[in-house]
Amino acid sequence: MSNNLVTYGTTAIQTGGNPLSQFLAGQLTPSTKRAYQTDIKLFFEFIGITPDKIITLNPSEIYSAVIQYRDSISKVKDGTSYILNASTVARKMTAIKTYFEFLVKLGIINKNPVSDVKSPSVNPDSTSEGLTLSELKSIFNLIDINFLIGKRDKAILSLMYHCAMRRNEVAKVKIEDIRPSGEFQVIHFIGKRNKVREIPLKPEVIQALRDYLTATDRDFQSKGFIFLSHSNRNQGTDNLTAESIYYLVKRYTEKAKITKNITPHSFRHTAVTVALDNSASYRDVMNLTGHSDTRLVKRYDRGDKLKNNATWKLPSIN
Repeated sequence: MSNNLVTYGTTAIQTGGNPLSQFLAGQLTPSTKRAYQTDIKLFFEFIGITPDKIITLNPSEIYSAVIQYRDSISKVKDGTSYILNASTVARKMTAIKTYFEFLVKLGIINKNPVSDVKSPSVNPDSTSEGLTLSELKSIFNLIDINFLIGKRDKAILSLMYHCAMRRNEVAKVKIEDIRPSGEFQVIHFIGKRNKVREIPLKPEVIQALRDYLTATDRDFQSKGFIFLSHSNRNQGTDNLTAESIYYLVKRYTEKAKITKNITPHSFRHTAVTVALDNSASYRDVMNLTGHSDTRLVKRYDRGDKLKNNATWKLPSIN
């Protein structure tokens, strides 16, 4: 096979190398890379061959192997519980399908043999918890913007709420990703599954970012990662990690005495709920979150189903 460049997402890949290594190298975040590496490794261990031997199987054999693997990890154990929950099985199927699609891109196989494999139905209600507006305000009120760390934390939480950004996306955002677009200032970045997202920045978010940049002797014309680690070890020399953002959220949640299981993703959930409660359309919310399916937006909706029921919108006939 000749060595040619092919495009995968936004990355140019040289064909002819180790396909699995190239596939993993093309993932945007360390967490996605780790998950895909584990999922694909377990699949090949299940079928008893190494990834480089996949071309020895014909498409129908690959299809059957993936079906068997899916069923083996989703069967009921002791008649009461699943070995893995549906969302985990669905994620593993996505990893496998995406890998075979990558092999097609490299020209190793002609067609994705498992594109039609069905994933288990996922509970439409997401299991993670969102914040109420009062809880959200209590967290922001705890941020002491008289200090550098407070200015940074306010900017981070503002992006996760107002722009529905994931912690991995926030950790990787750079100053040059903030740019004008028509009449708006936007943040332009590559999100999950290599989707390009562009979100308009509200004035309060721009101000929070400006305050932090100014405190670090930078401005919007500077370059590099926006969010830096200001630990005693790093002193602003390294960018902040997604893991650090996770613990940042946990720290403020505990200070606010919120006992729910709140994670950085909770800010994204909260953004969806609050936007829908304030009459945003599903299309507009999808433009915010980067989702391509309204069912995914519905999973995040934590609105009061009684208080906001459509019955209150119906005119009286008395």
